[in-house]
Amino acid sequence: MTDEFEPDLTLEAFAERVAAAARAHRPGVDVSFVPGDALALAITGHDGGVHRANLDNLWRSYKLAAARGEGFGAQVEAFLRALDPAEEEPGVEQLVVTVRNVGLLEELRALTGSDAPPDARTPVSWPFVADLALVLAFDLPHGIQLAMRADLPRLGLSAEEARERGVKNLLSTLQVERHGDGPVFMLVAGGCYEASLLLARGLWRDLAAAVAGPLVASVPCRDVVYFTGEDEPGGLEALAHLTARMVRTGDHPVSAVLLRFAEEGWMPLGVAES
Repeated sequence: MTDEFEPDLTLEAFAERVAAAARAHRPGVDVSFVPGDALALAITGHDGGVHRANLDNLWRSYKLAAARGEGFGAQVEAFLRALDPAEEEPGVEQLVVTVRNVGLLEELRALTGSDAPPDARTPVSWPFVADLALVLAFDLPHGIQLAMRADLPRLGLSAEEARERGVKNLLSTLQVERHGDGPVFMLVAGGCYEASLLLARGLWRDLAAAVAGPLVASVPCRDVVYFTGEDEPGGLEALAHLTARMVRTGDHPVSAVLLRFAEEGWMPLGVAES
């Protein structure tokens, strides 16, 4: 693919071109479409492991770049580099814990099939709250790679030890900034792990003390966290509107659920609707 845009390029044609680019980039690796999903590739490596590569964010980026007259080659190159196996197996230092929608895990289970060895092809994950799960991953230079059960013996860690290390690694490196004048505020922390800020309990205690009423937050996308106070005038309505819009239009959507913060943890408050 190049930086040349075609105004009438269909989603299906775009996906076919990305698939062709992926096949050319990784000769000998099987690249096919996930049945029933024109925006997801199933990539089967030489070891038989199946990796799902979603194209929805790449498609959004293509349309935005076309509308702005910007180049698009860098996004494709980054997507293809993320398909490359790591030169060395990632270690404990790269462990992170990400917050994802449980739908991702269901999709991965459907891809690998019921006959797949559970240790080798099962992501390390835990239920979190509402439709969210905690998923162990490796933070690599060109992307985020999910950690599988088979990685744990190699790392010399139990699942819980890996989770503890992943949270520590992540929260020790994020530089959090707050934006907005109210009643809704936004947190940013680099662009990939904002949703994982839900795990920073001390941060939310401090933020809760600065809003009116119980704090309510949402993670509509991987790189966006919103919050307000239940008693902030117009806060909940504005939060619901922003959340619903970002789930629809943002990159890497996560969840439309609104979450209330309490000392014992997060509790679902409702689903934002447009």
